[in-house]
Amino acid sequence: MARPVRARSVDGGCLSAEASLDCQTAEALLDWVRDAARPALAARGGGLAGPVVMGSCACRPRDDQAGAQLSEHGRGRAIAIVGFVLADGARLPVLRGWPDPALRRTQDAARGPFSTVPGPEADGFHRDRFHLDTAPGRDP
Repeated sequence: MARPVRARSVDGGCLSAEASLDCQTAEALLDWVRDAARPALAARGGGLAGPVVMGSCACRPRDDQAGAQLSEHGRGRAIAIVGFVLADGARLPVLRGWPDPALRRTQDAARGPFSTVPGPEADGFHRDRFHLDTAPGRDP
């Protein structure tokens, strides 16, 4: 990634950890937080304070499986979100909260700004997170 975006916050909310992303993925994250996550969580705990980031740019194979293709994380085109912090300090983790309707709405709405959005119902690798990526040539 030639010029990574190092994000510490998005749409006025703090990320739990800095995320290194390419520009397109950073823009998709902003769109998703602003247009989906924030509205979906507005009635909970004073609203969204910020997403909980599990990982962003990391050179590794898909699902950390030896021999697999390079993950979109390795290209700076992916972010893993494991939950949300609310304004009152409460946490809404994907693992313990699924299939909470607000979490489901946030994942469903990611299919627009992001091209790939596996989550808890996709497979065992994503049972505790939303994998959001902007891989080219994929349908949401």
